[in-house]
Amino acid sequence: PRRPEAPGRPPLPQRRRQQNLVPQLREDKPATAAEREEVRLDSPEAARSRLSAFQQGTRRARDAEFPENDDRYGERE
Repeated sequence: PRRPEAPGRPPLPQRRRQQNLVPQLREDKPATAAEREEVRLDSPEAARSRLSAFQQGTRRARDAEFPENDDRYGERE
């Protein structure tokens, strides 16, 4: 559905799919077997361990930045 053009204004450009992609990426090719094997499927335990390590790291960084006796920012958990 095209909108009527405003007088004195040029029309907006129309989007063309994949216009700005490099030629190698314009063609959709199915992934090869080797590319499909590269997908890493971790166990739920491994994912939980990584997330837990990330959370502990961010908590340590916050604790180092804002010591416990610093109450400028209110209560902390």
